[in-house]
Amino acid sequence: FPGETEEDFEELLDFVRLARFDRMGAFIYSPEDGTPASEFGGRVKGNVSKARYKRIMSLQQEISFEINRGLVGRELDVLVEHV
Repeated sequence: FPGETEEDFEELLDFVRLARFDRMGAFIYSPEDGTPASEFGGRVKGNVSKARYKRIMSLQQEISFEINRGLVGRELDVLVEHV
């Protein structure tokens, strides 16, 4: 997001580590004409945005794998909505 510092991003990573989401999605910010954020200064460079995206998604993948490994061999109740 425009103006996001490395410190801000590290804080976000800490939050993801603490929250331990089963699944999480993220995206690289892209300005949309007519939105307030499109006029913000301090846009993060593309290579930095891509590196941050890879870092956060890699972290989330590690967390998801760890959670899933903990489920191996367990019997769980499920709700099937559609076949």
